Amino acid sequence: MNNKVIGLMLLGIAMPAKSIELAILEWEGYILSFKQDFEAYAISQGKDITLTISKDSDNEPVYITNFDDMFHVLRSSKADIVTPTSSFYNREGGRLYNILVPIDRSRLSNVASLPGSLSESMYDLKDKKHFSVPLIGGSYGLAYNASYVTAPSSWEVLSAPENKGKVSMTDKLVEANGYIAAIMAGTNPKDVYDQKNVDHDKALKVLQGMRGNTTKYWGGMAMPDDMKNWHYITTYGFGIAAANNEGQDWKMVIPKEGQTLWLDTIAISSSIRDDKEKLEAAYFLIDYMLSGEVQAEMTRMFGSVPVVTNAKEHWSSEEQQRFNVQSDEFYIEGNLWQALDKRTSNFYELLWNQARK
Repeated sequence: MNNKVIGLMLLGIAMPAKSIELAILEWEGYILSFKQDFEAYAISQGKDITLTISKDSDNEPVYITNFDDMFHVLRSSKADIVTPTSSFYNREGGRLYNILVPIDRSRLSNVASLPGSLSESMYDLKDKKHFSVPLIGGSYGLAYNASYVTAPSSWEVLSAPENKGKVSMTDKLVEANGYIAAIMAGTNPKDVYDQKNVDHDKALKVLQGMRGNTTKYWGGMAMPDDMKNWHYITTYGFGIAAANNEGQDWKMVIPKEGQTLWLDTIAISSSIRDDKEKLEAAYFLIDYMLSGEVQAEMTRMFGSVPVVTNAKEHWSSEEQQRFNVQSDEFYIEGNLWQALDKRTSNFYELLWNQARK
């Protein structure tokens, strides 16, 4: 007799008719960080749902690291739930739509808490149907170490000569740094996804300054030990959440020139389209991840901006000030990362390499 069944008996809750297992393919940590809490909540609702990590063809655990590998795992029917980045949906002719189930939002009570900018979004719309709901997001933004400096108003601090050795940025998604350079070169944040809108020479000069000020790059996220002596960093939010949890004092700002935004979503694999029980469990999980309580906790864990408007109700007054979510309409769709054509992708890669010389 498993522990879940024993727990049900002790609580006097009727045992679910069937045990359901959902395989999760995610950017590491998003959903499976809530595995224990979710499974306990499901039990309290009379459901026996177990979350597992997806496995690759060698039966090894697998996470999302890029579009192609994610697509291969999904196409191999090795995942039930997946968390694609919003720009993935229309990449390579929109082939991702072919292996997902359109989302029936009427089955999700918590979509009512999505802000208008996300509830009416178009990034995942095909044939007038949505294929996902938002899960987690934020800006590829500017953060400052309040132990050393006051809040900057502009991206200019990243390339200013006086900040040499005090700056860090990622070297794993170089186009995101190119977007900052393009914005500083005068391109509207909504227009950085087409190289025709970017002044190459001006953007190169900005990026050269940024690279010249950076002595160490970060990969998936900046590490707290490295951040102690930095003054300014670019960040998805993850690094500053980790550093602040260790007692540092990092804050994010919205530069006056604007910024680009990232959004990761949650979707259902077409492999469970005809499995009524699994499909029901998938919707139950998605609604749980959209709850104000979970979204509030994701901000604490990842430094993200909630995708629902009621998350702030679950923060302390100190947290509301620290997280500084200034508007329910933070997610301006035009600023969300978009799929790049080959020419634009090559443009930003070339810009990055030229700035290194």
